[in-house]
Amino acid sequence: MGSQDQRLIDRLRSKMADEGPIAPDAGPRVKLCKNGDIYFNGVLVTWDEFIRQLGDPMWDGTELHEYTESFEMDGDWSNSGEFWIAVRSAMASWAGKGPRYAAWNLCSSEEKWMQSGKDELTDFQAAMELVQGTISRLGKSFAPYYGYGLEYLCGTLGSKLETIEGKNRLKSLRLETPLTEFRCPVSLPFYEDFPYISYIEADEVRLEWQRLSAADLSYRKSRLIEEDRRSVAACLQRADRKGCGIVSFYY
Repeated sequence: MGSQDQRLIDRLRSKMADEGPIAPDAGPRVKLCKNGDIYFNGVLVTWDEFIRQLGDPMWDGTELHEYTESFEMDGDWSNSGEFWIAVRSAMASWAGKGPRYAAWNLCSSEEKWMQSGKDELTDFQAAMELVQGTISRLGKSFAPYYGYGLEYLCGTLGSKLETIEGKNRLKSLRLETPLTEFRCPVSLPFYEDFPYISYIEADEVRLEWQRLSAADLSYRKSRLIEEDRRSVAACLQRADRKGCGIVSFYY
């Protein structure tokens, strides 16, 4: 997380392109403070970081929401007009490689700016923020977004094994697997317990597959539970053949 790995970012963008663009009202929000601080989607950024994120092609077709605290400024800019002229100049230099914003919404107050656009994160946006290290939604109420972002990231790097029904995070299957316990492969901001995440690494997958392949997976009390027990074993076998770990998400 926070690696800013360009190859991974490109893979995320490719996956997003296959699924369709970001909704127009989910575009970025920019705040320019009187002291010269720049906030992009709630995160304090440098000028270079701001221009890089503003020019991300993923924003193509979205609306940009902007609020400026004061015309007169301290710091590197004598006034906000100079700042936004510099922004327009940087955007002109993209020469068709950057996003084309559908609208540029100027907000007359911070309250209107906070209410502008859509505050929700798409799974793609959350995944991008995790990789880029630019967490824009602070607080426990936004924690699930980054859990879904991690799932989106896993779906980009790997492949889905199975959807298994079951209560109490697979514990009802009575397999004593570590996938029933909370284990997160990365550090997530403000993580709560939804979605519930667990994982096992490739060497653990092999040990679990060896254990379950030698076990009696029948379950006389419930045909459905028996089927799910066998499905878990089959998932372990497929992951072991690929030499991969498993990350699980429970809703």
